Amino acid sequence: MEKLSTQAKWQPWKGVIFQVIAVGMLLFPGSLIQYYLGLWGVVITELMFLALAVIWTLAKKTPLKEVFPVKVPTVRDVIGTVMLWLGVMPLSMLSVMIMMLLLPDNFVNTATGLNEVMTSETAILTFITVAILPPVCEEALQRGVALSYFRSLKHDWVIVLIIGIFFGILHLDPVRFGTTAILGAALAYVVVKRNNMVLAMIIHFINNAFSTSMALFSSVTEQVESSETAEAVQTMADSGLLVIGAFLIVGCLSPILIAGAIHLLNPGKKLHNFTRYIVAGVLCGIMFFSGMIMFVASLINSPEYQEIYESIEAEQMELLEHK
Repeated sequence: MEKLSTQAKWQPWKGVIFQVIAVGMLLFPGSLIQYYLGLWGVVITELMFLALAVIWTLAKKTPLKEVFPVKVPTVRDVIGTVMLWLGVMPLSMLSVMIMMLLLPDNFVNTATGLNEVMTSETAILTFITVAILPPVCEEALQRGVALSYFRSLKHDWVIVLIIGIFFGILHLDPVRFGTTAILGAALAYVVVKRNNMVLAMIIHFINNAFSTSMALFSSVTEQVESSETAEAVQTMADSGLLVIGAFLIVGCLSPILIAGAIHLLNPGKKLHNFTRYIVAGVLCGIMFFSGMIMFVASLINSPEYQEIYESIEAEQMELLEHK
């Protein structure tokens, strides 16, 4: 990880203080602004993040290009970045499903709140607010200033872990902590390895644009009431093993994709590539077969399957009696 020209001023413990200040700004006045202004409040909060990051850096008398490294990415870097997102997205969704099963009421409140905010204004404003502003403002705050405080640490994985946790905390939502922490760690990884915030912005934009487009599309095709959302969540919660199994099956290629992304984002370094792919392959197999076991076990124990089984058994008994 490249160090700053004023590294002595960017001590890790001060990074924790900066994160506390950022979260405090989100709680107040951020949450208050969002409560009264809705989506426009989110816009103001994002711009506040960007202003805090820039002003903080200027106050440190550190060149902006060091804290916010922006370069034209190579094709290899872009492919590796997109591959990394494809790898972490299923894991991120899996964490959401797990939280839905553990905290169904919180999940309903979060889903309903997000839906209300995202459908409160025009689709264009929603897309700009959710898909365009965070990749700039939140990246400047987290992968810019916050990450810079930990550049002196020797182990890159520690930096990635810390910034991932920071990003999860920043969203102030236990339901979304896992998914945002996973995304935050992926974003931190590309900045740590390639020292280019453009790559993190690409992942952040793709991720938010995908979720925003899906939300806007569903709001146009179908108006869902909170009661219907609660009913759907409860139905999925009742089939928890089935849901987890399905996501493990769908996301079983994640380890291979992540291994490939690591390879592409570390040009010129072997990093035990063969061993890494072997481990990734084993993890893929574990995820797939674990998912199949959960899926099949859930189907066998479902009331519908039991009803069909009992019906078939009754028909067989009737045939035997006639014989």
